[in-house]
Amino acid sequence: MTASSWLLGGLFVFGIADVVAIDLVIGPRAFSDADDVRPQIALPQPAARSVPASITATSASDEARASSISTAPVKMAAAPEPAAATSAAIDSAGDESPTPPGSPPPAERATLPPPPPTIIYFASDHDTLDEIAAHALDSLASELANSADSIEIVGHADARGTEHHNDDLSAHRMRRVRDYLETHGVDGARMHGRAAGDREPARDGGDEGALAANRRVEIRRTP
Repeated sequence: MTASSWLLGGLFVFGIADVVAIDLVIGPRAFSDADDVRPQIALPQPAARSVPASITATSASDEARASSISTAPVKMAAAPEPAAATSAAIDSAGDESPTPPGSPPPAERATLPPPPPTIIYFASDHDTLDEIAAHALDSLASELANSADSIEIVGHADARGTEHHNDDLSAHRMRRVRDYLETHGVDGARMHGRAAGDREPARDGGDEGALAANRRVEIRRTP
């Protein structure tokens, strides 16, 4: 190869090297300059939205209410204990004796006043029972047979006669009534009697009305 050929070859290689160097140096700067001259486009920013005053006030009041609520644990009230008297009432009820039919409950009997006495009248100087007396004793015997009342029978006499005679007469009248009730179903153990003679008159005086009122037997019931 001749010298001229080597010279041309060398120039060709050096030319190519210069072009590559120019591209490496100038190319990026050209692109950077192109970016600098690129028009800047401003994008519109969203406008700030205003919150209505009513919504702001409501939120503030809600926050105030939320802060005022106590976060302390709530204590539940204890349930009342059941009355302890029920079992005692049942136990005491089991100890009571049975109440005869027709009688009020024991608590009611304790508060009721005693009934008025039943009075049987007699003829002068007699201890026999007439029809009116027998009818009254029949009704009384029916009532007493269905109750647990204790019975007191008291015989009386008017003021005529001696004290001894009147004591005996009042005792006979008392026994006559007691025996009649016992034969008509009344327990004799519930009855007790006494003779008062003329010492407990129903009416004072010596007239026939007072004398008739004092010839009597009183039957008193005690619940």
